[in-house]
Amino acid sequence: MDKEFQGVRRVKHKTEFCVRSPKAKKVELCLFSADEKQEMRIEMIPTEDGNWSALLDNIESQNVVMVYLEDYQQ
Repeated sequence: MDKEFQGVRRVKHKTEFCVRSPKAKKVELCLFSADEKQEMRIEMIPTEDGNWSALLDNIESQNVVMVYLEDYQQ
């Protein structure tokens, strides 16, 4: 993972999600079907520098994406 990258991008045949939240205790990537009737949550992996990432296969372009931060403190 590129430490400077934040957001979403294609890496070969996968999709990489990366957010910065050094104060969060847990970060989940929430994927919804296009009709928003199905939800899948993926726990993102933290790095020492405060970034959280997930690298996924088979993400469809019509998926709705949301990031959930747990125990975030300002």
